[in-house]
Amino acid sequence: MNRSFLTANFCNVLRHTFCLKGRAARRELWGFVLLPWLVFLCVCLGLAALSFLMRMCGVSAGGAIMQLVLGMNLLFTMWLAVLFVPFFTLCIRRLHDVGRCCGWLVAWGVLNVPVLLMSFSAMACGEPFMALAAFAVLPALLSHLILPAAAVSTGTLALTLCYLITDFLLSFFLLIHFVSSGDKAANEYGPPPAPIP
Repeated sequence: MNRSFLTANFCNVLRHTFCLKGRAARRELWGFVLLPWLVFLCVCLGLAALSFLMRMCGVSAGGAIMQLVLGMNLLFTMWLAVLFVPFFTLCIRRLHDVGRCCGWLVAWGVLNVPVLLMSFSAMACGEPFMALAAFAVLPALLSHLILPAAAVSTGTLALTLCYLITDFLLSFFLLIHFVSSGDKAANEYGPPPAPIP
């Protein structure tokens, strides 16, 4: 994929931010995902390494480097929050391309949006390691809310395992559909997507 395709694809997806009808090609989805998530991965790894080095060296939280890290975290968190809606609608159109309804994506969203919000808030506060730990925090919070006090410790483990297994299965199901080729002919969601110039 060349740079002009990534730029054209990114702009095309942003133009169709609130469009839930129609279909999106596999190349359109992965072209859009490639740019922000590669940047996300690099920034997360860089911030985690910088945070680790600062703690190892005993640098105080009031230092200029820590303020820079917090500012970068906040800006990047806002950027990802802005891209969430176009990404979600693009995933719906991609599922339409393979002839599936968006119910699977909605189920995945119900499981993961609270975790993503906790991760983004941890990133904005300068805690990249806590952003990764958010996947274990949500089931723990839920177990404290719905289980009696005597059963919290075993219930937390059981709820966490159920959550992780369900999330893995849903994510695997969606990934299979996101990498498979779309229907060649028109389906119930419309004609095949036009290629991006």
